[in-house]
Amino acid sequence: LTQPSSLFADITPAILTVEGLSASSKVYDGTTVATLTGVAVAKPLGGGQVTFNGTPTGFFADKNVGTNKYVDVTGFTLSGADAGNYMVTGLHGVYGDITKAHLSVTGLTANNKVYDGTTAATFTGGTFTGLLGSDVVTASTGLFNNKNAGTAKSVTAVLGGADAGNYAAMGLTGYTADVTPLGLTVAGQVAANKVYDANTSAVLSNGSLQGLLAGDTVTLNQAGHFVDKNAGLNKAVVASNSLAGADAANYAVNQPSYVTANISRATLSLSGLTAVDKVYNANTDAVVTGAPVAAALGSDNVSFNGTAAGQFSDKNVGVGKTVLLTGLSLDTTTGDGANYVMPSDIGMTASIGQRDLTISGTTVTTKVYDATTSASVSGGSLVGVQGTDVLTLSQSGSFAD
Repeated sequence: LTQPSSLFADITPAILTVEGLSASSKVYDGTTVATLTGVAVAKPLGGGQVTFNGTPTGFFADKNVGTNKYVDVTGFTLSGADAGNYMVTGLHGVYGDITKAHLSVTGLTANNKVYDGTTAATFTGGTFTGLLGSDVVTASTGLFNNKNAGTAKSVTAVLGGADAGNYAAMGLTGYTADVTPLGLTVAGQVAANKVYDANTSAVLSNGSLQGLLAGDTVTLNQAGHFVDKNAGLNKAVVASNSLAGADAANYAVNQPSYVTANISRATLSLSGLTAVDKVYNANTDAVVTGAPVAAALGSDNVSFNGTAAGQFSDKNVGVGKTVLLTGLSLDTTTGDGANYVMPSDIGMTASIGQRDLTISGTTVTTKVYDATTSASVSGGSLVGVQGTDVLTLSQSGSFAD
């Protein structure tokens, strides 16, 4: 085998490991300067000969707070038989800590906010004592102790800005602010019509909450009342909805401004009246006796106009026939009469008995004896027929012997 010739490659200097040097921990001062201690001892590979010359100086990789941070050592040269095989910069083995500097914050004011489902807080004002150089540190944000609405809630400020991590601040606690409930809108709510019941109660339904934050548990208890108890159309209903659920205390319900419904008049209950039996007279008129007694709701006051009368369901003879009330009307100008309607059927009954009729003008035709009692009767008319009733008289008769 004949080996190829004219092959070339580079061997670059290695990073030299050093022992005996260490970097002292320091409090953040806005610089990368590191203080080195000890005597540097080179540890070349394979026991080579390398010696340090000069006084080394150190610089952290950056100015920021951290532990076991790499320190770049400069300010020296290398000598010895193997010095050319190693880099003068980028030594291995030198590390140190930068701890936070102390900062004092005064003059902060925690801002009130409307509930938003988070603990986020904001601050205004603030003066920093101990801030180094051109470092950028703020205290414009913070955290409430919890997300819930409340007054004088504990708030802690949080340092922000590009250099906040390099400081430990005093004066970030001890603040208070308010979290006010978030208003929710009720949409789609309607009030149910009702029959007059002498009170202002109203039933509301179909309402839904608008503005509820995701994840919160809040339900709507729907309630309300009419502006007054009286019957009428499109009457205003005042909503008095309330909230329930785990997060209800963090919200305030904005009541709908305009809900209407009808209150229809109630049918008045009556007693004290009696229908009188009568003899058939071809009409439905009924005589009613007694005084009307109204069973009005609550403490309502009702009075009447007119005189009680009645009407049978039809003119015909019968027993226990229904009699509807007529003749009376409610006085709607005083008291609570306008909230009621008169009933027609108050449970009255009466009987119509048959009328006796008489026959007049009947004649009997004289006949020749024919050995029978048959007689020819004619000319009679009915007396006592009522109204326009049509009756036909069929006459017949017989001799006594």
